[in-house]
Amino acid sequence: MEEFNRVKVKLVTCSFFWGSLLMLDYFFPRTCFLCSAAGDDLCVHCQQKLKVICRGVFCTVCGKPFTAGLKPHPCSDCTKDPPAYDRHRSIFLFDENIKKLVHQFKYQGDFGIKRIIPEFFGAVAAEIPPADIIIPVPLHVNRLRSRGYNQSLVLARVFGKLLCRKVGPRVLKRVKDTPTQTGLDRRQREQNLKKAFGISGKHDVGGKKILLVDDVHTTGVTLNAAASVLKSFGAGEVYALTLAFVPSGF
Repeated sequence: MEEFNRVKVKLVTCSFFWGSLLMLDYFFPRTCFLCSAAGDDLCVHCQQKLKVICRGVFCTVCGKPFTAGLKPHPCSDCTKDPPAYDRHRSIFLFDENIKKLVHQFKYQGDFGIKRIIPEFFGAVAAEIPPADIIIPVPLHVNRLRSRGYNQSLVLARVFGKLLCRKVGPRVLKRVKDTPTQTGLDRRQREQNLKKAFGISGKHDVGGKKILLVDDVHTTGVTLNAAASVLKSFGAGEVYALTLAFVPSGF
C-alpha cells in the first residue's frame, strides 16, 4: 500500500506539471519570434525567410557566402591573408530577420533563439570537424556583470548538446575591457582587441582541437584574435562557429 501511494503521488505530481504547461500554453500561447503569429516559436512562413549559408556556396575557410559559383572554394581574402582559425562556419546570413532575433537574444535576455537552432543546425553540422572541446568567446568581467550573461556561452552550450562535446567556459578569458566593437571598421577592431584575450593558467590547450563559438561574424577580427591566442598556447586546430555571418556593406 505504501508503494502504491508513492506511485500515486508521482502520477499526481506529473499530471499537475504537464497540466500546468498546458494551462500556460492555453493562456499564453507561443508566438512566432519574427511575425508574432500564434502557434510556434518560428512559423513556417518565417522559417522560409531565414537564409542558411551552408545550403549555398561559400568560402571553405572563413565561411563567407558567395553570390555565385559552382562549388565552395577559398575566397581571395583568405588566400591572401589566412586567418588564425582553420575553418569558420555560420548557420545564417545576417539580415534584418536574423538581426531582430540576435538583438532580442543579446540585449533583451530573450533566449528563445535556442529553441530554433536545432531546426537549422543539420546544414552546418557536417561542416564542423570533430573537436575536443567547445570554447565560447569570453566577455570581460565588467561587461558580464552589466549584461548578466555571455551570449556566446549560451550558444556554446546549445552547440555542445547538439555535437555531444563538452564546453570549457573558463579556458579563454578576456583580460582587457575593450570598448564595444559596434561601428568600428576592421583596422579599428584589430587595434581594439590587441592583447584582449588570455588563457586561464588552470587549462592546457596543447594539441587539442578546439571549436570556438561567438554570436556573429562581422569582420572576423574577434575570432581571429581569440584563435591566435589559442594557437600561441599550443592548440592543434581551431575551428569557429557563429550564429550568423554579416555580409560586407550590411
